[in-house]
Amino acid sequence: MILRILLLLLITFGSANAAKIKGIIRDQNKDPLSFASVVVKGQTLGTMANERGEFLLDVPANKTYELVFQFLGYKTVIKQVEVGTDDVFIEIQLQEQSILLGEIKVGKSKEDPAYAIMRKAIAKSKINDKQVDHYDADVYIKNTLLVNKVPGILKKKLEENHIKVGIPYVSESLTNIKFTQPNKRVTKVLAKRSSMDEMDLSGAYYLVNFYDLPDDMNLISPLSPKAFAYYKFEYLGYFEDRGRVINKIKIIPRRYGPGVCKGTIFIIEDLWSIHSIDAETVNEGFTIKMKQLYSPQQEVWVPVSQNIDFSGKVFGFDFHAKLQVHPKYKSLRINQKYVAEVKVLDKFEVPKNRAKKEINLQQEELTLKDLRKLSKQIEKTEKKESPVVTIDSTSTDSLANKRSEEYWNTIRSIPLTIEETKSYKTGDSIRIVVKREDSLKTEPKTKTTRNKHLDRLFIGSSFKLKDQWKLQYSSPLLPFFGVNYDMVQGIFTEAKVNFTKTQNKNLNYAWNNQVRYAFGLKKLMGGSEFITKYKKNTFEIGASSLTRSFDREQTMPIWANSLVNLFKINLIQMYLKEEAHVGYTYKNENRFTYSTKLEYSKRSFLDNLNKLPLAIGGRTPTPNIPRNEELDTTYFPTHNAWVWSNSITFKPGAKYKLVNGKKRYAGSEWPSFILSYNKGMGEVDYDFTSLGIDHDMASGPDERFRFYLEGGSFLNHKQVYLMDMRHVNTIKISGQEGYFRFFRMLNTRLPIQLSPENYYKYSTQGSYIKLHAVNEFRRLLLSQIPIVRYSSLKEDLFINYLKTPALKNYVELGYGIDGIFRLLRIEVLTAIEQGHKPRWGWQIGVTF
Repeated sequence: MILRILLLLLITFGSANAAKIKGIIRDQNKDPLSFASVVVKGQTLGTMANERGEFLLDVPANKTYELVFQFLGYKTVIKQVEVGTDDVFIEIQLQEQSILLGEIKVGKSKEDPAYAIMRKAIAKSKINDKQVDHYDADVYIKNTLLVNKVPGILKKKLEENHIKVGIPYVSESLTNIKFTQPNKRVTKVLAKRSSMDEMDLSGAYYLVNFYDLPDDMNLISPLSPKAFAYYKFEYLGYFEDRGRVINKIKIIPRRYGPGVCKGTIFIIEDLWSIHSIDAETVNEGFTIKMKQLYSPQQEVWVPVSQNIDFSGKVFGFDFHAKLQVHPKYKSLRINQKYVAEVKVLDKFEVPKNRAKKEINLQQEELTLKDLRKLSKQIEKTEKKESPVVTIDSTSTDSLANKRSEEYWNTIRSIPLTIEETKSYKTGDSIRIVVKREDSLKTEPKTKTTRNKHLDRLFIGSSFKLKDQWKLQYSSPLLPFFGVNYDMVQGIFTEAKVNFTKTQNKNLNYAWNNQVRYAFGLKKLMGGSEFITKYKKNTFEIGASSLTRSFDREQTMPIWANSLVNLFKINLIQMYLKEEAHVGYTYKNENRFTYSTKLEYSKRSFLDNLNKLPLAIGGRTPTPNIPRNEELDTTYFPTHNAWVWSNSITFKPGAKYKLVNGKKRYAGSEWPSFILSYNKGMGEVDYDFTSLGIDHDMASGPDERFRFYLEGGSFLNHKQVYLMDMRHVNTIKISGQEGYFRFFRMLNTRLPIQLSPENYYKYSTQGSYIKLHAVNEFRRLLLSQIPIVRYSSLKEDLFINYLKTPALKNYVELGYGIDGIFRLLRIEVLTAIEQGHKPRWGWQIGVTF
């Protein structure tokens, strides 16, 4: 009882000493200014208006405050407000900012003055980014998603899941962020809520840092050291704000499209830091608009509001999403080393006989060159101290999803609009209905249960078993999944039963089994493999009796091969392999992998069936005896083979990030090096080794360069069969990794590559070298047209090169259009082969 009385007194006392400043912010035409910023002068206290210009600010009672009202393109207003114990309502009117064009010194070059301003801002961007050494902020984030249109065939299904056109879906969160230079961030979600549980967007985005945009944004900042290669700038004038001259600069991309932005940036004279920015970009056909507003806090200008609009149309969907971010800085620690106001000399302002001095920020003036050197020193020091690029710690308060409506009304920085309030009420109603429907559900009838079991038997399913085991069952009855066809096995049916168990985060097991019956061969086949993963180590042991492709790296889907086999085309030429193996792999993230495997096998030749059960057309069937330029025949007798395979993959220059105290790999700018060695023993006798270099890098904004170079040799090839040779033209259809690494016209004289009998024509038992390289361009031919560039279409140029004992200096040069309907690509290419005239061809493939 005493505790309740004390709690009541505390609540009453707290309420008596707090008040609210409410209001609305309009322009001179009395139209609301959406998302205007409100800051208490000299304090970290502030808020942000909603879409209707309404704002709400909680402040201690019985005080007088100076409120600073800001909106991009409008004059800042400072208003003194006296607050008693009652709430205060005020109306604020902002006037459009008058942009002045004063006399500007432009130097001998008579260039646009924007370039001198941007050179100084770019040179000082690294310094400005380091001014705040630490901050502690409660960040309010509000996301809204409005679906304007959905495909007709999905509309009913979406409505069944309570997703309707024209209704905004809202997510909110309050997150505490503690940031410490250079890369440490501690994040705790204090509260989160959503009007629709299925569409929770509360965790999306934080403040975008235009001084140093992260790589995953794939956007060149106008303050990047590379900015002048991608942008032109135009001086639009200046205005004054709180005693500072603010320069208005137009951002003009040299080639607008993904990876660059257009808009306006406002730069503070003498400080050369950001006052505000209004930018727009496109990516994958979507339009992204970003606005940020900065305000002075303890000698430096920091972001106080951010708005991002995201809209687009894809696959019949039309939607519009909004993100509003408002940080309340609880504390700021300023690094005085980087705050001193230094005169920056542009390249035209440096005296010819300027004496050389020690470069530091304590000097009265610094040149652009001096600032670039200081920035490089900062980067070098940070990299030298640690290869860790970020240190993140993320947690969620246990009460985050349980906060009351009163709590949200207290902490919400941006008031809800009428539509957003309705969205929450709609969401609450839906939850009640769903809960009621669930409570009324009864046990399914026997007939329904029986049908469910039949569905599982026919289609396949997964089951949870005892002791954390899971079972995944793949049906042998489903056409093109369990039932397939080729000209070697005839019709065959296959069932897969896989067991998995996750013991803990470091230990898990898998037991994979398959059973196949080939009606053409009248043979029962199958296999079983047991895999144990412990931390970075993987152990495997298994045995099987199955048909196998001569190229073990080929990843052609069986269903696709079944389809073309109906027309007497076999894309997977195969043999019978009865084997047992044991293997071990050590993988330290993506930077180092070692794998070894010892296999014993009995290998038998297979031919096409004498009588094909299914066949369409009069085409001669693809023989199961492939052609090869180095072997007299690819036929082989039944034999036994021992094969020891080894490979090492190493990627130097690793970067890391710490997430909740755990070190995670964060990529590398270096290529991967792959070294392999295979030893054949028993009734085969060979030694094979190879070295490959694989690299994937950004060659520009929204541009990508990939290459794969490999060379190898059989040191000994006393007894080699086709399946032991190095297959230089492996085609990977399943999955995108390595998909670009194949020769388009090596095996065919036709425009479209559909000559499987020549697939192994240049497989080798000698020395070889091969190269595959492709560069995706942001602007090349068709992408010169803006509407093409704004879409998801990309263009690329590629080159393939091969040299083997049977083929000297074969080259392919090609041009590709990628991302057609987000799925397909078209290529046009030429093949240059020694002793032959150049050939031209085209083909349709799957997108890279």
